[in-house]
Amino acid sequence: MSKAGGIIGIIAGVFGFIAAGVTLFLGGIGSAFEAEGAKTVVGLGWGGVLFSFLTIVFGAVAISRSRWAGIALIVSSILGAFLGGTLVAICMALSLIGGILAVIGAKKDAPMPQETEPARAPSVTAGASRKKLFWILGSIGMFLILSGIVALTGKDEIKPKADPIAQLASTQPADLKADGELSEIFTFDSKYTDLQRDNKAKEIIGKVVQWQLPVYEVSKSGDGYKVQTQSQIGFGGFARNFVGTFVYITPRTDEDRHIIEGLKTGDIISFKGRINGTSLRSLTVKPAIIVHDSMLGLSSDAPAPVSPPTDTLSVPADSSSIDLPALRQSFTGADQEINTVYRETMSKFSPGAKAELKREQLTWIRKKESACNAEIEEAKRLQCLIRMTRERTEELKKYNTVN
Repeated sequence: MSKAGGIIGIIAGVFGFIAAGVTLFLGGIGSAFEAEGAKTVVGLGWGGVLFSFLTIVFGAVAISRSRWAGIALIVSSILGAFLGGTLVAICMALSLIGGILAVIGAKKDAPMPQETEPARAPSVTAGASRKKLFWILGSIGMFLILSGIVALTGKDEIKPKADPIAQLASTQPADLKADGELSEIFTFDSKYTDLQRDNKAKEIIGKVVQWQLPVYEVSKSGDGYKVQTQSQIGFGGFARNFVGTFVYITPRTDEDRHIIEGLKTGDIISFKGRINGTSLRSLTVKPAIIVHDSMLGLSSDAPAPVSPPTDTLSVPADSSSIDLPALRQSFTGADQEINTVYRETMSKFSPGAKAELKREQLTWIRKKESACNAEIEEAKRLQCLIRMTRERTEELKKYNTVN
């Protein structure tokens, strides 16, 4: 009976090893799809491999009628059922039976002495039977208890995550700007250190952002698209800097695909996504979705729509027909508007960008005064001031078309 138990243990160990391999495979698939509990399944698989090997070893030793090997086979079967996962537990049931047979047969199959022993008393025989029954029922009971625990915990071994795109769409974006501090930290000529970049990355990874950035390149990425954005955009000789991004967009509709596939370098794309890492001093945003409500559709040959001036007074070429008080009022309105737009633009810039914008504004003021003060007639001078002020206002407004 010991030999039979050992052979059964070896067979169960082999099948347990195969079951552990299947468990590892399923856990690997779960990890690839980022399923919850996938790491637990992989751990169970390795536990199944360990105890399957042990059952094979103890099964081989149990063939030699070693009682301790039979006990070790029972313990390995129970632990394997508990720590190896559901598939391994099925094989460990067979190994448990082999261990019980090995323990019972170790004494029964022991070699008899040369002289015939006197017949045992009925009480001794009954005691031995009770011990055998105790081993059988105790092992089976322990196995059933642990199998029940495994079955209950195994129901949620691999539970698919909620749809990340649906979660992303319903998540409120963080108040994190693509320009300013982020652009200064991650730009290639940054004065910040790698340690500071690492600390900032740890701070922002996992946050959801909603940005509008200029496109540099678009390519396919699985079933979605990878959009690389530019780190700088210029208007009227002035450049505004942004943090570079690699945005992995999952299209939700055919309209999304049409929008992405129609993008050109320089277009402004509006997206919402989760920051999940950095690459080449750029942020990796994955997953991400298109935001339709704020899609601007800007490109080098399609300028951004701008608000019309508050004062719509036309300025004819013949200044003699112009009412000077009306022209003065028109210039006052244009001057107030450019001051408002200028303050709004400055509030969005980093300290370095503010200084550069201020220098450009002062250069424009000198250019405006030089051009318009050359006009002798007040009406023509006012016409010049109004025209140049409105043109500059529209240039400043373009700085606010991206976030």
